[in-house]
Formats: sequence, C-alpha cells, structure tokens
Amino acid sequence: MDFELLYRKRFTRKGLADYLEVTINTVKNWEATNKPPISVVKLLQLLNKDLSHLGNEWKGFFFHDQRLYTPENEPVQAGHIRAVKYYKMTIEFLKKDLKRLKMSVANLNDTEKCKVIKISDYK
Repeated sequence: MDFELLYRKRFTRKGLADYLEVTINTVKNWEATNKPPISVVKLLQLLNKDLSHLGNEWKGFFFHDQRLYTPENEPVQAGHIRAVKYYKMTIEFLKKDLKRLKMSVANLNDTEKCKVIKISDYK
C-alpha cells in the first residue's frame, strides 16, 4: 500500500503531522520508507472509509457522517448492534420454551393431545 496516496486523499503532509502530533520529518521518513506504523495506516484507512484491514467480512462497509453503512447502503446504528445480544437471548429462550412445550405435549394421553391440537388451531 502506498502510504502517501493513502494520506493525500484527506491530508497534506503538514496536516497529517499536525493531526497525528508528529513532526513533518516523521511523515517524510514514512514517505521515504513507505513504512509508517500500522496503527497510522489503519487510522488513515478508517478516515478514508476503508474497513478492508478488518477482514473480508467488512468488505463494502463504510463510514459516512459518523454512521456505519452496510454494502447495501443501509445505516447501522449503535442500538442495532447492541440489540443483537438480546435477539439471541430471546431466540434461545423461545427454543427452550418450545422444547419444554413439546415435551409436555409428548407426556399427554391421546385425548389430551387432541384438545391441544384443537386449541392451537385457534391462533
């Protein structure tokens, strides 16, 4: 990856030095060797809306106006990400509840099973 091309999309040499609180000579050295610290490269990729350094599963995701967007251009809010945990918990609870209900129905005699089936028809 060409370090200079990466930062020139958003910064001048002086602007990058000021932003990272390093000297211009440090930036020049990074340019000359094309070996800036990996943390600087990752930061610049994020600032340039590139998440590819996070892995293939992030390909196509990007940031715009402090919001994460999917490859389908749908915004993802922090609440959505936090809610995933609760969705998973709800699904696990419902699976256990369904298993418990199936076991309860299995223990019924045939007459009681018919009643349960008739009641379930009235959803």
